[in-house]
Amino acid sequence: MSLRKSLDKLKFDVRMADINLKSQLVTSEELNKNRESLPDLKDQATIIDLENSNLTNGADRFADSEMN
Repeated sequence: MSLRKSLDKLKFDVRMADINLKSQLVTSEELNKNRESLPDLKDQATIIDLENSNLTNGADRFADSEMN
């Protein structure tokens, strides 16, 4: 796949929005229209309660290993 085709696939990617706006590959109106066309998938989302989970971030693990 060519670079142009790869970039075209990312035209509306949220991670590329600012870059594409600044380089005038897409307008803010096009971005808004695309976002409004996306389906609402909140019913399919999994909610994770980080306050009450056993998950820790890497900093916690690092701090624990330094103490031992």
